[in-house]
Amino acid sequence: MDSQISVGIEKIHGQADSNAACGIFTKRITFEGGVVGTIVSTILVLGSEGDDNQTYLRDIFELSAEKLENGDGKPLEVLKEAGEACRSYIEQRNLNVSFVNALVYKNAFYFGRYKEDVRIWVFAGKNSSELKFEYGSGLLNPTQIFLIGTQKFFLTFDTSVLSGGAALDLEGIIDGLATEISAEESQSEIGVAIVYVKNEGENLVPVDKGEKLEGKVDQKLEVSPDVAVEEVEKRQDGQELPPQFPTVQSSGNRLAFVSFFLSSSISTIVRIAKTVISEAGKLKRGDGMAILRLRRNIVVVAFLILLILGISVLVAIRSEGSKKKLVDFNDHMKAASSKLAEGEAILDLNRDRARTALSDADREVKAALVIEPKSADARDLETKISEKLKATEDKTGVNFQTFADLSEPVFGLSASGNNLVAFSSSKMYQIDSDGKVKDKTDTGGNVNSGFFTNDSGFFISGGKVFRQGFSDSKPKEIADSGGYTDISVFLGNVYLLGSSQIAKYVPIEGGYAKSVDYLNNPEQFSINSRLAIDGSVWVTNGKNVNKYMRGAKEDFSITGLQDTNGEFGEIFTSPQSDNLYVVDISNSALLVINKDGVYQKAYQSPEFAKATSIVVDESAGKMYISSGSKILQASL
Repeated sequence: MDSQISVGIEKIHGQADSNAACGIFTKRITFEGGVVGTIVSTILVLGSEGDDNQTYLRDIFELSAEKLENGDGKPLEVLKEAGEACRSYIEQRNLNVSFVNALVYKNAFYFGRYKEDVRIWVFAGKNSSELKFEYGSGLLNPTQIFLIGTQKFFLTFDTSVLSGGAALDLEGIIDGLATEISAEESQSEIGVAIVYVKNEGENLVPVDKGEKLEGKVDQKLEVSPDVAVEEVEKRQDGQELPPQFPTVQSSGNRLAFVSFFLSSSISTIVRIAKTVISEAGKLKRGDGMAILRLRRNIVVVAFLILLILGISVLVAIRSEGSKKKLVDFNDHMKAASSKLAEGEAILDLNRDRARTALSDADREVKAALVIEPKSADARDLETKISEKLKATEDKTGVNFQTFADLSEPVFGLSASGNNLVAFSSSKMYQIDSDGKVKDKTDTGGNVNSGFFTNDSGFFISGGKVFRQGFSDSKPKEIADSGGYTDISVFLGNVYLLGSSQIAKYVPIEGGYAKSVDYLNNPEQFSINSRLAIDGSVWVTNGKNVNKYMRGAKEDFSITGLQDTNGEFGEIFTSPQSDNLYVVDISNSALLVINKDGVYQKAYQSPEFAKATSIVVDESAGKMYISSGSKILQASL
């Protein structure tokens, strides 16, 4: 620690019971070069047996301390390693645990969080904020107070009293807390470590002892000065100290210009005012020209006053808008940095979870770039996230086997229980799980798209839409297709995909109502666009997937997928599936994308480029595609 700064640590927690236990631990650790640091841990265990809870608390802290004592990297990196070791211990035992590990080292405060039931607040004079990052750090300054406490602590006690600045009776507050916690019914879930910073030799200032920490937490404490991990690490690499809490950004040039303009205008008004007074004096002496000059100067003064007022209002509005943009930009950047750090930390342990975190980071940095497209920091962060995402890509080669050969081209494929239903140009086939044709019926010819559901096939043929079951002697016309190229059915409603609109046919007694436009606004779909429905309507369009709900286009984008200049075609999903399965024609691949837009993996085979339809059976671990006259099968 800096010789001018000292740190005090107080530990307060309630008695454990059979449902919960909270532990506050500290330990001095000697790092390389003989520099001593202190680890502070607040750990909460919920829902296990009481005796075991105490063991879990000690094990988790000792594991953290061991990693820190034996670590040879930067403090934040070692803290991450300790956190991951504890996470592994917790997950292996299926425990409900939250913790914060903090490290006071030299003149900096480092922290790492796991889950949400232990929180960190920092108080600096009359300012306060919660540190919400998973990992971060900052410089220590005199008068700072860090609370590392459980969720129940912050919901039970009013912490705003700690924003009292210099006039703060911290010793009295700590004494009062210990008494009040012991009286709480849920004290087993209450605990807090209080880390306070002061100048060397400074005593805590005594004030009125009557002020207690009580009541509910003040929900107005919404400052968020969290320090991004990336920023911290860059400063460490440059042999500099981490940034202070809190960080502030401003743009001074515009304000300087406005200030110069206003001061100049005010000077002009003062000068003209003196002239007005002079002219008024001349009026008393009967100077006739002074009347005209007086009127002119009054008009000029009025104009300048109105101009200054208008500019002041405009500057205030623009300043407020710029401030909000800056806050939003910083929030996205902090979230992206935090998720990047999370993904990097678990990349070798859990690739799937790392990919999800990195995809979230990619989404956040892209949102930041929408606000500040020219930000070099955002561009650099985007590049780093992209490189990490590329390292997690999972591409699997697929070896297809012929499942059935129908001797004529297949234009549609649907699942029907354990069977498949295939549509050729002139027939509809039912195929069992062994690839054998169980049933077939003539459709009349010229079929170019089909979908089977609820014992009926729906298909487009010769510019019209037909419905037919395997027991029907001939198909029944239900609509004029009007040049639509793909068909799907959901809850009895028939959807037809065209070049710019989706037509919807609703069943009524005796048939179907006249079609209505499903989309609120027309789109421009590609020739390879296809649709799938699971409650939402999903449509491939170029290298994008559009999502619609009740005709409105929803915000949906794919994250974690490198820009491959692909062209999407066939798509499959179902209400039971968490994923979309999308054929990338250009790259002859099948992409797996979850319904939050996160790219999961890719299957590669030359057959995908020729696929005319696709069905995925997740429960059986199988995929089926139609290619030419064949239906091909492969394992997921």
